[in-house]
Amino acid sequence: MSETGHPWLYAPWLREHGDALIAGIAATGLVSFAPVSLFPAEDPQTRHHVALFSRLKPDAYRRAVRRRLLVATDRAAGLVVTFDWAPAMRILVETAREIGLPTVLVPHEGVFFDRDLYYGGAGVVPATDRVLGWGGLHRDIFVSRGYDPARISLVGSHKLVMARSYRAALTPREWRERLGLAGDGGVVVFAVQPLDNVADPVAARASQRTAIVEVAAAAAAAGLALVVRPPPATVPDLLPDPVPVGAVLAAPGPDLAVQAHETIAQASVVVSIGSTMLIEAATMGRPALALAYGGLRSGFADFGLPLIEDGASLRAALEAIGRGEVERFKVTATFAEAFGLSETGVRPADLIAAGLVEIAGDVDLAGLRGAPSRRRDAIDRFLAFERLGLPPKLRKLILRPDAFFRDLAFFGRDR
Repeated sequence: MSETGHPWLYAPWLREHGDALIAGIAATGLVSFAPVSLFPAEDPQTRHHVALFSRLKPDAYRRAVRRRLLVATDRAAGLVVTFDWAPAMRILVETAREIGLPTVLVPHEGVFFDRDLYYGGAGVVPATDRVLGWGGLHRDIFVSRGYDPARISLVGSHKLVMARSYRAALTPREWRERLGLAGDGGVVVFAVQPLDNVADPVAARASQRTAIVEVAAAAAAAGLALVVRPPPATVPDLLPDPVPVGAVLAAPGPDLAVQAHETIAQASVVVSIGSTMLIEAATMGRPALALAYGGLRSGFADFGLPLIEDGASLRAALEAIGRGEVERFKVTATFAEAFGLSETGVRPADLIAAGLVEIAGDVDLAGLRGAPSRRRDAIDRFLAFERLGLPPKLRKLILRPDAFFRDLAFFGRDR
């Protein structure tokens, strides 16, 4: 427990990312957490509706978030988030600060293929009071954008330290059988990215779909199987239609065979445009290829990862892996400093927990609640509305009447 004996608030979001990090910190026994529910735990896909609502109706969302923060527990040490660049979390942090809660960012991601695009884009900094970051890259990027360096503490990367010590739990045969892979040759894992933080997501996703098709052809020519791993977040137009023949889709989930570290440990090579799995693979000493397709830049080459910029380089790299010419990545001092891979033996989760103990406040949420209300708040009403599945035009008329009538006037001018 924290020094105050009160839990930190945390809003569950993505089980594989932020939620897993919070669970790792809680496992230290030094701090505890109380959930702030933004969507039903039994229906995690509804977080997409919550994210949409926070953009469409920020004021109504803010009021609902305040209510949910106040009922999470009687007294709280503060609020922890693992990202706050998106409106759903940004508003949560701003509302928590208004209530008087200390706010802390403990990033679940610290890897990016273009530092200007990281954390929501150029100029975006955390809204939290403090940042407990991974390594030099977090500090340098946030400070260069104007965040006070005195409010940043570097605690290392829980994710990468866990990756470094990971050993495959399944035999290669067991893993292949669970995924439905034929044969016993090498396996290419393509880690698909949402690419929602680039200047032109539509063009970037088109480039990624092309890359998946080219990787499939190059893998087949090299005698390698292909596993395509979509991101945890459901995003349209990420995969080619149809998915290349022979490719196996392995979406993240509770099954051990599709969990990130097991997948990396079993793969002959991890390929991606910008997934954290590239850095996790490098940390584990596994081969990793960073793709720079369609004009997308890649900062991974700055840290020693091979950069693939065209089809010929891709085919040559996979042919070498098919022949068993596997070059394992060696972590350099530059890589370790950038991504928070300390050799001290102190676990990042312990450092994060200790940092939270130091920052913890003591906020009386029960005294701020006011009279209880039995009415459903705006988030619940919006989720119920989304379940109706109304036609797009009717949905727009109800949710955004101004935009609906602007569209009507625009099309009416052509008549």
